[in-house]
Amino acid sequence: MTAQERQILRTSKGNERTRQWNNMVCYARNDLLLNFGYISPNSPRGIWQLSSSGITAAQKISVNYKELQNGLNTNRSKQVIVEPKSPDQLQPSSSSEPAQNTFSVTEGREKLAIHIERERNPKIIKQKKKRILSETGKLSCEVCKFDFVSFYGDLGKGFCEVHHKNPLAKVDNETQTSLEDLAIVCANCHRMIHHSQCIQPTMMSIEQIKSLRQKQLQQCIENYEST
Repeated sequence: MTAQERQILRTSKGNERTRQWNNMVCYARNDLLLNFGYISPNSPRGIWQLSSSGITAAQKISVNYKELQNGLNTNRSKQVIVEPKSPDQLQPSSSSEPAQNTFSVTEGREKLAIHIERERNPKIIKQKKKRILSETGKLSCEVCKFDFVSFYGDLGKGFCEVHHKNPLAKVDNETQTSLEDLAIVCANCHRMIHHSQCIQPTMMSIEQIKSLRQKQLQQCIENYEST
């Protein structure tokens, strides 16, 4: 959140603070957008109704501004994307599917996305990298030991991804994050850790994904030796 948004939250007291805390993004964003002039001051609670200047701004990025003007209910757990539908999206194509080597699509159109995201503090990420570099002299993935410098030289210096062991997307309010709550990982392992939520109720831990990788590696070795 921005400094202005945090200041808005500080104005609440007692029980009012709890209510406003639970809806902090809705209140803060709504207040800023009102001041910016894109949202009508007559919008009901929970509805963002575009003003004339908001409609103009929406038109410039080629979105279906009529849907936005009618109001979007800002659900803090969902992403809302509004874009116009073309005729080929509404009706199935009568032509046969093109050959794979000739298939192409049109990309790059601008669209307006309204979404809620958890704020990350870059200071602790830098501190985590600094500590690991000081202790080990490199930023190796805690799962597969991949080191970007070993493969990419100077281009990979200081580069890695830092994983939150306790997903911020799962917390209800602000939370304290320590260096022990973070893990150095490569891009592949990081994606697989988060992808694990698609096949099981909870995200795999560093230890679980490491064990899975070692098991798969051993299986590959056994398959190779048996051929």
